[in-house]
Amino acid sequence: MCNEYTLRIDFGKWWDQQGRAQPPLVRRDPPSNRPLNQPFKPTNRASLLRPVDPADPMAGLECVERRWWLVPFFHKGPVSAWKSMCTNARIETIDTAPTFREAYRRRRALLPITSFVEYDEPPGWKKGQPKRRWEVTWDPADDFDQVRYFAGVWERSGPSDLEEPLESFAFVTGPPGPDVGAVHDRQPAVLSFDQGLEWLRLDGPGKAALVTETPAGTYRLTERARELDRVEEGGIGLSCGGPTPPQSASPPAPPFHGGAQRYRCPLPRSGGGVAERSEVTEGASDRRTDPRRSGRPTPAASNRRPGGD
Repeated sequence: MCNEYTLRIDFGKWWDQQGRAQPPLVRRDPPSNRPLNQPFKPTNRASLLRPVDPADPMAGLECVERRWWLVPFFHKGPVSAWKSMCTNARIETIDTAPTFREAYRRRRALLPITSFVEYDEPPGWKKGQPKRRWEVTWDPADDFDQVRYFAGVWERSGPSDLEEPLESFAFVTGPPGPDVGAVHDRQPAVLSFDQGLEWLRLDGPGKAALVTETPAGTYRLTERARELDRVEEGGIGLSCGGPTPPQSASPPAPPFHGGAQRYRCPLPRSGGGVAERSEVTEGASDRRTDPRRSGRPTPAASNRRPGGD
């Protein structure tokens, strides 16, 4: 499963510059003061895009901050009592699993990202030792392609310890392609914006159009040490430290996966080999649960956090 990702740009400012030709986007919540370099982890609040009118995504989208770790509609106990880690929804069962099937049918979303993170066990690894941390990126086809999107679903539940409904989300994962498959056995469904609009169409192809087994060369992987994400200030753009390699022409885009790789990092395989490493860390986890809640996609006024946070 994928349980860490980044959005290393100010999405609101970026959209104002890059999204002018797209459907209108309304930001319902005030800008986050979260450091741009701090990765998102389960239970963090993160930006989520969803249609103002679910029947017509092209009419306009809204951007809200919601809790990552879906709590299903049928859970009535405290938030902390929902122990099942619903951060990812398996593409194989998202339309049939009780936790996700209603969200899949009615409440789809896009999660903007600039990279995601996977872990593997280095040679000689023993339980209790740190795993290697790989940041997965791509070579943007243009400025608008700097940001791509997880295919997500969101849900509204009524936990007993919250005064108002809780809205939370998960995103789709499936079998990996060879790039990510070298370090992990699952891969998120990552979309361009146009592909994301297709995902949001409830009368569209849905999961049948998602691709997780992307061709070799779709992504680049860089080993990024946890410490870097603690100490770096800012984090504008997609650079993971060090100079950005010269850009080259992107290969033809596979379905739902345009673009090529950004950081070339030969990966260790069963036959041996040495990885080029760009030593780079995860930020302190923001463990605030997200009482971002409402009846419909809601204005910011109803999205209060417990204890006034």
